[in-house]
Amino acid sequence: MRVILLIAGVLVVSQVVSGPLDELLPRPRSVEVREGAVTPDLPICVTRGPVSGASARTADEAYRLTVGPDGIAILSQTEKGERFARATLAQLAKLSNGKLPCCEITDWPEWPWRGLMHDCGRNYLDLASIKKILDLMAVYKLNLFHWHLTDYYGWRLESKL
Repeated sequence: MRVILLIAGVLVVSQVVSGPLDELLPRPRSVEVREGAVTPDLPICVTRGPVSGASARTADEAYRLTVGPDGIAILSQTEKGERFARATLAQLAKLSNGKLPCCEITDWPEWPWRGLMHDCGRNYLDLASIKKILDLMAVYKLNLFHWHLTDYYGWRLESKL
């Protein structure tokens, strides 16, 4: 498949997508492809520790995901990194049609805040739709949801804090 991005009338990128590892979003920092493929029901071993090369600003969200014949290994400093590694693993399982390619994926976010704002004063959505948005944010590893609840200049809910 050929992917072409057109921004402001200018052709920016044209690349050939050849497999499930090329379709992961957002794109990981490094992907090392290895021989073979495995089923997604292998045991997952989680280890806490720093991921080498990760930016200090977002090191707590960095992870290294290793898929091999012996199992799946996740190295991350915190639970946030583990959650993002599991999101990548879920994307990979969905894209690879039942067989995970053996690989090592290392990733961390560029920016500490990656998010979405919803202004329900201008665009009302029911609770089920908001939950779907939050689930999609998790898939794409966004970490901040700004919920603009009102346009009124005075917030009239009492707070005991």
